[in-house]
Amino acid sequence: MNYKFICFTIFVALTISYSVSFTPIECDLCQLGIDSLHGIAIADNLTESDIYLALQRICDSVPSNYSTMCNTLLKYSGETIIDQVLNGTRSEVVCSELTICNSNNVKSKD
Repeated sequence: MNYKFICFTIFVALTISYSVSFTPIECDLCQLGIDSLHGIAIADNLTESDIYLALQRICDSVPSNYSTMCNTLLKYSGETIIDQVLNGTRSEVVCSELTICNSNNVKSKD
């Protein structure tokens, strides 16, 4: 994996925060993370398993107080997120389904 996974690390950290509502900045970072993950998956011809293992390593590398939550997120939402990325689902849709973005803070890339 390469440095672009830093963007996805930021995304994971945001999704495991205790925040009930997310800001436009967090929405933008989520979209950046999803877009980066999609680009890497396509460029490196990654499989669902490759991505899952990489994200698992990211979860294991975050501070311990977030590691459990990150792994829980990955366990329950990781497969769906990865499937959406590999199927080309737009980042606005993925981040909205994760409730990080909403109609007030999402920036469409149309």
